[in-house]
Amino acid sequence: MEYEKRMQEFNDMEKMALEAYSIPYGNSIEENRESILYMIKDRGIYYWNENITLINELDKLYLPKEIHQQNEKIIEYCELRISLYELAYKKISENTPKYDEQMLALNFKIASTLNQIKKAQIKS
Repeated sequence: MEYEKRMQEFNDMEKMALEAYSIPYGNSIEENRESILYMIKDRGIYYWNENITLINELDKLYLPKEIHQQNEKIIEYCELRISLYELAYKKISENTPKYDEQMLALNFKIASTLNQIKKAQIKS
C-alpha cells in the first residue's frame, strides 16, 4: 500500500518535471529563453532528481523481485530524462542545433525504456 501511495507522488512529480517543456511564452526571445532555462533546470531536472531519490527510498522496502527490477528501469528512465534536459539546456543556452542528434537518440531510449516499464507492469 505504501508503495502505491508513493508511486502516486512519483507520478505527480513526473508531471511537474514534464511541464518544463510546456511553459507559456513571454514577450521577448530573451525572456522566453530565460524562463525556459529556468524551467528545465529548476523544475524539470529538480523533479527528476527528486523522483530518483523517491524510487531509491521505495527500493528499500520489502518488495517482490519484479518490483525491484521495475524500480531499476524507472531510475534509468529518470536518468535518461535528466540527460535529455541537460542537453536541451545546453542547446537553448548556446543557441545551437549541435545537440539535436543526441537528443533524438535519448528520446528513442526514453520511449524504449517506458515500453519496458509498461510491459513489466502488465505482467505484474
